Amino acid sequence: MRLFKFLLSLAATGGLIYLLSTSFAVKGVSTPKFGNLLNPFSGFWQNATSVSSSSFDIESGVLKELKAPVKITFDDREVPHIFAENIHDAVFMQGYLHAQNRLWQMDIATRAASGRLSEVIASEKALESDQNERRYGMLWAAENAVKGWAKDPESYKMLESYVAGVNAYTATLEEKNYPVEFKVLGYKPEPWTILKTALFFKTMCKTLARGDLDVDASNTLAILGETDFNKLIPDIAPSQEPIVPKGTKWNFKASTAPLPNPPASFSDTYRLENDMEHVEGVGSNNWVVGPKKTLSGKPILCGDPHLGLSLPAIWYECQITTPEMNVYGVSLPGIPFVVIGFNDHIAWTQTNSMHDVAEWYKIKWKDASREQYELDGKWVNVEHKTEEYNVKGRGIVKDVVKYTKFGPVVVENASKTDDGLAFRWLCHDESKGDINAFYLLDKAKNYEEFTAALKAYAYPMQNFAFATESGDYGIYTQGRMPIKKRGEGRFVSDGSSSKNVWAGDVPFEQMPHVKNHSQGFVMSANQNQTDATYPHDYHSYQFETVRSRILQRKLTAMDSVTFDDMKALQNDNYSLDAEESLPIMLANVDSTKLGPLAKVALESIKKWDFNFTKESTAAMFYDVWVSLFRKMTWDELNTFVPKARYLTPKAWATMKLVKDNPDSKYFDFQATPEKENASTLLAQALNNSIDTIAKLTLLNKNISLTYDTYKATTIDHVGKIPGFGTSAISVGGNYQAINCIKKNHGPSWRMIVEPGPNPKAFIVYPGGQTGNPGAKQFDEFVDSWSKGEYYEALYLKKADETNDRIKKTVEFKPN
Repeated sequence: MRLFKFLLSLAATGGLIYLLSTSFAVKGVSTPKFGNLLNPFSGFWQNATSVSSSSFDIESGVLKELKAPVKITFDDREVPHIFAENIHDAVFMQGYLHAQNRLWQMDIATRAASGRLSEVIASEKALESDQNERRYGMLWAAENAVKGWAKDPESYKMLESYVAGVNAYTATLEEKNYPVEFKVLGYKPEPWTILKTALFFKTMCKTLARGDLDVDASNTLAILGETDFNKLIPDIAPSQEPIVPKGTKWNFKASTAPLPNPPASFSDTYRLENDMEHVEGVGSNNWVVGPKKTLSGKPILCGDPHLGLSLPAIWYECQITTPEMNVYGVSLPGIPFVVIGFNDHIAWTQTNSMHDVAEWYKIKWKDASREQYELDGKWVNVEHKTEEYNVKGRGIVKDVVKYTKFGPVVVENASKTDDGLAFRWLCHDESKGDINAFYLLDKAKNYEEFTAALKAYAYPMQNFAFATESGDYGIYTQGRMPIKKRGEGRFVSDGSSSKNVWAGDVPFEQMPHVKNHSQGFVMSANQNQTDATYPHDYHSYQFETVRSRILQRKLTAMDSVTFDDMKALQNDNYSLDAEESLPIMLANVDSTKLGPLAKVALESIKKWDFNFTKESTAAMFYDVWVSLFRKMTWDELNTFVPKARYLTPKAWATMKLVKDNPDSKYFDFQATPEKENASTLLAQALNNSIDTIAKLTLLNKNISLTYDTYKATTIDHVGKIPGFGTSAISVGGNYQAINCIKKNHGPSWRMIVEPGPNPKAFIVYPGGQTGNPGAKQFDEFVDSWSKGEYYEALYLKKADETNDRIKKTVEFKPN
C-alpha cells in the first residue's frame, strides 16, 4: 500500500512537472510553459513591483563603448536628461535607456513588421499576419532603408552607436530580469540591429502612409456609378480651411494633364483582405499662435499627434544635451533622437499629411500559372522572392512573393477576371536622410536650419509646424510627394503600361508651406494643404474637413493668448459636424414614428450644446443615432459584394443628401420590405439607437447613461495581454472634436511650448516611462491626461544644475 501511494505521488509529481514544462495549444494559440512563468527566481514575480520602475534601477558604472563620461539625471517623472560630450555617446545612452524601459515593445513591433510573430506565437493568425507583411514588402522596405542609410556614413555611425547602446543593456540581462512579456510568451531577447531600427521606422510609415484606398474607391465607383460617386465622394470637399490659407498665389506651374486611360472605365470589384482597416477620424492637430496674438509677445506652438492608444505608450520622453544641441521631447523606442520637441531656439511638431503615396496596379496575367504579366504590349516574367517563416511548434513554412515593375503582388487573383493587384509604396524606396533629418532638427537654431533639416526628410510625409525664438512661425509640408497626372492614383491603376508610373517628386521649394501669415496663426488638422489652385495634383479620401474649420474659427477669435487658453483648446470637445448636421436631422425626422424612449432621447438631443463632454447623455444619443443612420443609409455598399472594401460617403455628404434629396433611393433600407425615405429612416435609426443603448446596459447593469461609458475608451496592452492594460477611462472627446479621443485612439502626446533660450513647455501623454506592467509608473500619466491636465517640462541647462525635481543622477564612464 505504501509503495502504491509512493508510485501514485511520483506519477502525480511527474505529471505536474510535465504540465508546468510543456506548452499546449488552446484555441490555436500556444500557452507559455507555466513552470518557467511561475518560477519565483526567474518568473513573472521578479517583475512585480509597485515601488519603482526600471528607470530608477539604473546605477552608475563603466560602459566600454563610450568615448567620454556621460551623466544622466532623472527627474520626478523619470524623464532622463542625458548629458554627453558628443552625439555618439548621447545616442548610445538613449539606446541603452530605450532598451531598459521598452525592450519588449521594441522587439514585438519589429517582429510584427518583419513577419516573425509566428516564431513566438503559435497561431494561424500570427502566420497570416507574417505572410501579409512580407507580401506588402515591409521587410523589403526595411532592407532598402538600410541600403540608403549606409550611403550617409556620418548618420550611419550614429545609428551604429544607438544599436550598440541597446545591445549593451540587453547584454546585462539575466533571465529573471527579462521584461515579463518575454516570460509570458516563452522566448528570449535577441540582439538589436540597424535593420530592426529600419523595421521600427517602417511601422510608423505603415501607420501614417500605407492606408491607401484605391481598391475601396474602385469598388465604390463600380457600385454607385460615375455620376453618384463624384457627387457623394468628391475629390475635394466643398467646405474646408486648407493649411496654406485660401487665395495664396503660386509662382510655379506643373502638369495637369489627364490620365491616358481614365480609371473610371474599370468596372471590376476587387477583393482585398488582411489590409489596414480604414478608421474615420484618425488624425492630429498642430497650430502656432504668432507673437502678435499672444499675451507674452512670443509665439506659442501646440501639437497633439493622434495615434493608437496602447501600453507601453508609443513615446518615450527624454532630453539630450551635447555641445551642439540641448533638445527635449519625445522619442520612439527603436529610433535615435527626439522626434517631436524643442530646444533653446525652436520648437516643432507634426501632423500627418494624409497624402496618397501608395498605388494599386491591376496586373493582367498571361495564363493560370501567373508567371508572366502584360507590360507595354509584351509578356514580362515576374521576379520571385522566397519567404521563410520559422513557425513555433511547426517548423519552416515557405511562401513565394512575386514582384512586378510596380512592386510586390499582394493578391494574385483579386477580381472576377482573375487579375492580380501589385502594390507600389513610396516607403519601399531607398532614402538616405530619414534618421539624419531628426538629428538636424534637434540642433536647428532658426528657420533656415529648420528647413535645411526638412530637406533630408523623405517619409512619411508630415505637416511640420514650427516656432522660433525670434518670432518666426509656420507650417511646412514635407516628405516625398510624387508628381501625378490629374486624378492619378485615385482608383486602381492600369498595370499594363509603364506610363502609369509617377513622374518624379515635387521639388522641396514647391511643397505647400506658409510662414508668418498675416492672420496671426497657422494650423493643421489633417486637412488639404492647399485650395484647388495649387499646381500639383494630390488627393486623399482621408483629408479631414471638420477639425480644421473649428480650429480656424476659434483661433481667429482669440487674442492675448496664454498657455491656459491653449490647454483648453487642446481639450475642446465641441463638434462643428454636430452643429451642422443636427439641425438637418431634426428638421427631417418623422417624430410620429418614434417610440416613447426615442422621443425622450430626441428632446435631450434638442437641448444639446454640441459638446462631447464625458457626462453628456445627449452626446451619447446623438453619436449612436448619426452612426446608425449613416450605416443604414449606405447599406447598399455593404451588401453589394461580399467582403469587398468600399468608401462610405462622409457625414457632410450624407446630410447634404438628406437636405437636397430626402427621397433618394439610398435611404431605402435593404433589410425591410417598406420603402424608406430620409424622414422615416431617421426615425428608424433613432428607435434602433435606443435598442443599441438598451443592449449595452443589459450587458453591464452598473453602466450609467453618459457618453464616456458608452464610448468606453481603453488603453490596451500592445500585446493584448489581459490585465496589462487599463479599464475604461472616463473621458470626453470625439473624432469630430479637437479633443479627438475615440475608443482606443487619440492624442498620444500633448505639447504646448513657448520657444526661447529658456523654453517653457507643458506636456503629457497617456502612459508612463517604464514598460514594466508590474510598476505603478507603467500608466502613471494616464489619469492626468484623461483629466486634461499637464506637467511642466523640466528643461535643464547643465548636468550639475540644482532643482527640487531632480531625483537621481548616475554617471557612466568608458574603460
